[in-house]
Amino acid sequence: MTTPTSNTQTLEHGKPIAATSRYGFRNVRMVSGPRRLFGLIVGPSNIGKTHFFMSHPGALILNLDLSSTPTSEVPKASYWPGISEDGRPIDLNGEPIMLTWDHVLRMKAVLLEAAKNNDPSRPETIVIDSLAAAISLSKDYVTKAAGKTSFDELHGKSAWDDVYNQIIDLANDLRNHGYGVYMICHMTQKYIPLDENKNIRVNLLTITDAFYRRLYHRFEFVGAISKETRTEMIDVAQPTSLKNPDGTPKMRIVKQAKVITKRFLVTSAPDVEDITKVRVVLPPTIELSASGAWEDFEREYRSAMHTHTTPQN
Repeated sequence: MTTPTSNTQTLEHGKPIAATSRYGFRNVRMVSGPRRLFGLIVGPSNIGKTHFFMSHPGALILNLDLSSTPTSEVPKASYWPGISEDGRPIDLNGEPIMLTWDHVLRMKAVLLEAAKNNDPSRPETIVIDSLAAAISLSKDYVTKAAGKTSFDELHGKSAWDDVYNQIIDLANDLRNHGYGVYMICHMTQKYIPLDENKNIRVNLLTITDAFYRRLYHRFEFVGAISKETRTEMIDVAQPTSLKNPDGTPKMRIVKQAKVITKRFLVTSAPDVEDITKVRVVLPPTIELSASGAWEDFEREYRSAMHTHTTPQN
């Protein structure tokens, strides 16, 4: 019996590809599409990290930060838990909950069951928003599981390993069942003095270096959200006291200042070179539109999938 052969192809979860030998795939590029990656999005507070995923209709955002959604547009992504008008987290039945890691594990069980049953309505991508909130919930869970009332009562390194393992296991289990997983991490800026008149700005993640080292090699993509704000003079038509023959006011053009804000997904830059990571060749910056940030990223990523990859460890 002969085995089928294949030229260069790409692979996405849920799209089977013929084996090229009895023992594995040969001469076949396997590159996950952007919806099925294990990725990380970082950036300062209120810069648009969650907003990046809002235009992804196949995403479920685990809203562990318990944040409200922007009111300027209706998100295409799904959220859980929801937030009531009085600011309380609510479950899918509309009832208020006191969010714990047990709730997260129950949601994970629902997602795994949906994958096993091949539920066509299940999400494609799970977004953990954010890592800081996940760590806080996991700490409480580990503390109670050990029969303690305070995390400080536990053995330091071993206890932190248990906390981190809860989050890593969540991501791994979802990935093993065919979901893409993205995490959101806040980033702060620190200024380090070089001399009396000069300092350097350093970007720092709000998780420990030890945890990031455990995660980094697992990620296929790490990108940073940035924004640029500038003032532009634009032409604005204003009515005058003079009238046209039809009685309508004559208009005049005046200059008016308008603040323009643009957001970008940064995949390569000197100030984040120790943070970002890519597996395909992407532009250093991808401009993100206000209502279609995910589509902008997905378009660039899918285009790069069909050119060439640049593996990183």
